[in-house]
Amino acid sequence: MMNRVIVLATVALLIVAIAIPASAQDRKMEYEDYEIELMEWQERERDAKAGLEDCEEAKAALSGEIEAVEADIAAAWGEIYDMLGITEADVDAFADQLDDFARRLGEFGRLTPEQMFEQQDELMALETELDQLAMMPAAMLTQFANRIDRYRRDIDNYRSRMAGPRSIRYTVVRGDHLWGIAAKPAHYGDGAKWMRIYSVNREKINDPDLIFPDQMFSVPLDIDPATQYLVRNGDNLARIADNLWGNPFEWRKIYEANRDLIPDPNLIYTNTILQVPGRGPSSGTGGGGR
Repeated sequence: MMNRVIVLATVALLIVAIAIPASAQDRKMEYEDYEIELMEWQERERDAKAGLEDCEEAKAALSGEIEAVEADIAAAWGEIYDMLGITEADVDAFADQLDDFARRLGEFGRLTPEQMFEQQDELMALETELDQLAMMPAAMLTQFANRIDRYRRDIDNYRSRMAGPRSIRYTVVRGDHLWGIAAKPAHYGDGAKWMRIYSVNREKINDPDLIFPDQMFSVPLDIDPATQYLVRNGDNLARIADNLWGNPFEWRKIYEANRDLIPDPNLIYTNTILQVPGRGPSSGTGGGGR
């Protein structure tokens, strides 16, 4: 019995002795694998740092190139400004002028067609201002030239959207006369403005003191400043020509277009609506409604 116990104990000790070295061997292999993997990661880290250093060098080189290009661009702009006789401050100031112009033009564009017609002198003033801006040296720069062209297209678009002048169709009844028609509250409320009716119905009225029942007249409530001029107190043809075109010697253009209303070029009547070939820069003196 004792021998059997001794044998079993011996076998157990042998098993333990064999098992311990095997476990230690496994751990050794695991540590070696870990060390290998760690070395690989350390190598990758060294490579990454080296690559980062290369990137920093490339970044520094590119930054130098960018600075050189920016310096060349600044020099080129300086030469352009010198050729135009302007400075960078002038360019900035011109940009501010265009921004302010764009704001006011945009406000006009938000008006209704009827409001546009009523305020068309404002559009004409804006167009004149744009012409003046276009003559400034900075306007030759592409970025500004493109904006000015766009604003011209906007002005043309607003003019096409603008409502036409208002008028009332009136049928003559027995007992009517031009003074009485003009005095009607729905028209002018002022008989002295009868000349307006006569002016635009000249082909239907041979004698302003003689009109007939059933005649159909147009009673203009507005005039079109682009093609018409409303004569005011103190006006004469030279003054009107100066207002329309900036040249009083152009008066004959008005006279030739209105011979049937102007028998004597030295005598024109208040409230006459004259036809004009076109309007130049104007303060809007000839505009108006009732």
